Amino acid sequence: MNQSPDSHHDETAADVAKLDAALGFRRRIVGVTFLFDRTDYERSPLRPAKASGTYCSLVRLATCGHARKASGAHIGCPGARRALGLNPPDEEYLSGRRYLSLGLYEGIAQARDTAAQVSLMREAAYGVAVQPLENCETPPHVVICICDPNQAMRLLQGRIHGHGPVLPMGSLGMQGVCAELTVRPFRTQEINVSLLCSNTRAVCDWEDGELGVGMPYAAFPDAVAGVLRTLDPTEPDRKKLRIAERSRKLGTDVPVRFGTAYYLTPRCPPTASGGAADAPEKERLP
Repeated sequence: MNQSPDSHHDETAADVAKLDAALGFRRRIVGVTFLFDRTDYERSPLRPAKASGTYCSLVRLATCGHARKASGAHIGCPGARRALGLNPPDEEYLSGRRYLSLGLYEGIAQARDTAAQVSLMREAAYGVAVQPLENCETPPHVVICICDPNQAMRLLQGRIHGHGPVLPMGSLGMQGVCAELTVRPFRTQEINVSLLCSNTRAVCDWEDGELGVGMPYAAFPDAVAGVLRTLDPTEPDRKKLRIAERSRKLGTDVPVRFGTAYYLTPRCPPTASGGAADAPEKERLP
């Protein structure tokens, strides 16, 4: 039975709130939808990107609450255009000469072999719609979280909880947002962790402690459920206090049990005035 748009939106927004409460993201979770032809593009209700720029900049905007659609004409980065199916790979790329020219590889063999492992869309696309996940009226193709290493670990634990090991995953330090966080999860239908790349770190000014997790939307609800089910054995009590407080502020229900972390000797939960539990958290980015 197909979900109505309203039902999908409500369930996704509820999952986003629970995951925010559990993990304390500073950035919004992003939903990416491929627009495979001009009709798809014109039907998308999102505002078009204002000018030519990078795809990863659109993702960064979405992590700050903004929604945009972009056709190939709006995406100036040749790597993103190639990865997202907006342009086919040319001989300069396939041969490794393009990557070799960047100065990242000792020789043509290393450059060519790396290019061969970068995930590229097999289908041609006309554009993409990029927005905060909670705003998506219909299921997007891919979910992207820009987060810290601990949050990435918890997302992976959440996916593995009910799914089992995820193998293989891959990050090459090249085309981190377009290829590793968007195309790879779309093609493999599995979660992937990316260390990002130098280009996106420069263009988007990601913090040194940030990396990315991408997954197909179909994996997202189960990953959220897995994160919630593994809170008690994984989180120390000082973090559980923060989870409970975020849950109250977000109006969602994320229960926790104190003294249950698998690596700690059971002890009394800290009080509201108890040391590390009072350490201020970073605020979410605007």
